[in-house]
Amino acid sequence: MRRGAIQFPMLLAALLPLTLLSILMAGIFLVITLDYNEHIDSRRERQLLQQLAAACESGLLSANADQLQGLAQNALTWVLAVSSARNCF
Repeated sequence: MRRGAIQFPMLLAALLPLTLLSILMAGIFLVITLDYNEHIDSRRERQLLQQLAAACESGLLSANADQLQGLAQNALTWVLAVSSARNCF
């Protein structure tokens, strides 16, 4: 019996579980990281909306249409930038 004939199956039996476990752990880490990033983004969006609501309230009470237009334009620019950044990944 050749010595090299048993080496490959033994090497495969030793390395295949390790390779599959590494791929599984990398996938789990990736899913957890993406979920965490979505959570952080939603928190930022809520904070921005709260700030925008407070600023719009002062604009509505003072009947300042220019201030409201500027706030709406800045918010739209920010939302477009965030959505385009999300589409890159």
